[in-house]
Amino acid sequence: MRSVFDPQVNRLKKTKDVWFRDADFKDESGTATLTAGETEMAESLLDEIESTNKQLGTFIDEVKGFKKMIDMVMIYVNDVVKSGGVGGSTRGLNGWIMTKYNTDINKLKTPASKEKKLKELGEITNYLNKNKAEFDAMFELAELMIELKMILIRKLETIKGIGTWIQTDDGLKSTAPEGFVAVDRTSNKALKLVDRLEFSRSNFTVAKNWVK
Repeated sequence: MRSVFDPQVNRLKKTKDVWFRDADFKDESGTATLTAGETEMAESLLDEIESTNKQLGTFIDEVKGFKKMIDMVMIYVNDVVKSGGVGGSTRGLNGWIMTKYNTDINKLKTPASKEKKLKELGEITNYLNKNKAEFDAMFELAELMIELKMILIRKLETIKGIGTWIQTDDGLKSTAPEGFVAVDRTSNKALKLVDRLEFSRSNFTVAKNWVK
């Protein structure tokens, strides 16, 4: 058995013991269309995104070269999502880094290892404080993009697709889908829109009691 892209599900033999269907999304052009108000809001967000991105200039490319800083940002943002928040902030990141490093340093046994960790903390916090305005703009850009993404996701959710559920202590609960994948018909390139506020938070927090 092997997996293939775009299988011909209609060729499979039907049986009462197995439920299956393809993953194709029915073309609902004209049905899941943004209202005039939603379009205006989306266009306004796009303008803000473009403006904030110009303000950042080449900073995002620059910070990518500071791997430890990027690692901290990614873990911090995931922690924000776990707690039900959105995006995060420079101030929140700074406090989170201090707490994490102080906790790690207190676990170390030798003065040399503590000194090394303190030096690393100093490099990260100095960089963060030196570029506070850029980090503020980066977090603002992320929140703007999340807001725009959620307009599209919430609109797509109005189209009835495959039901989705999440396991809770009280059994299965109906939930929104993980997200959607938009495929360009010309280039066949795909863009995935994930509802991190719902799916990612649940993925981080729900107990993984998989059935074996």
